[in-house]
Amino acid sequence: MKKRLQKLCALLMAVSVLCAGVFSMEANAASGVSYMRSADVLWGIRAGQSYTFDCAYNGLGVKENAVSWKISNPHDTKAVKKGYRKMVFDLEGGYVFAPTPEEVDAITTAEPYDGGFWFFVVDGYTGKNLCVDNPYGVTVTVIQKDEKKTSYAGTHENSIDVPEQKSYRIRIVYPKDYKNACIGFGGTHSTKLTANDRKFIRGKVSFKKADIYKKNKNNSRWVRAINLH
Repeated sequence: MKKRLQKLCALLMAVSVLCAGVFSMEANAASGVSYMRSADVLWGIRAGQSYTFDCAYNGLGVKENAVSWKISNPHDTKAVKKGYRKMVFDLEGGYVFAPTPEEVDAITTAEPYDGGFWFFVVDGYTGKNLCVDNPYGVTVTVIQKDEKKTSYAGTHENSIDVPEQKSYRIRIVYPKDYKNACIGFGGTHSTKLTANDRKFIRGKVSFKKADIYKKNKNNSRWVRAINLH
C-alpha cells in the first residue's frame, strides 16, 4: 500500500491559510527593527541567492542542509488602496536530499508530518507575526504557483513524494510610511509545533518566545523588507 508523505511545511501552510483574509486595522508603528536585531539571527537575504537549512523529518531526526530556498523577482509598487504600497516576490526552493529506501521506510512508518520549512513576515519592533490580523495595516498573502515532486521507493512497496521544486507568490501590502516589516525563512529542529510556536503563528507572542527560534536560532535568515533587492 502506497503511503504519501505531504512534505509541505505545516508552518508555511498555516501562513497561507492565515493570510487569506484582508485586514484593515491601522495604527502608527514605533520606528525601527530593534526587537528583531536583538534576536541575533542571521541577516542579509539577497534576491536570487539560495540559502540552505537543516530540517527535521519524521523518523529521521534533523537532516543537515536538507532544504534550500531563495527569494526572486522582488518589486515594490503603489497599491490600489490610497496611501499603501505593495511588495511582491517569489519564494522558490525545495528539499535537496534523496532519501534511501530505508529512510523512506522510516518516514512512512512515523507519525504524521508536522515540521519542516517556515516563512514569516514580522514587525521588527515587536517581533509579532504580520501574517495575521495586526494593528499596522499590513496584509500578507501567500499563493502557491508551482510544484514538482519526485517519488522515492521504500523496501516494502511503499513510497513518498518529495517536493524538490516549489514556488510561491508572496504579496505584502502595507501603509507607505510603515518601514518595520522583516522577512524571514528557515528550517526546523522538530517535527512538532509547540504551544509557543502556535501562539506566535496566531500573533499572540513575539518571535523570540517561539521554539522555532529558541531551539533553532541559527537555522534561519532574515532581511528588512525595505532592504530586499
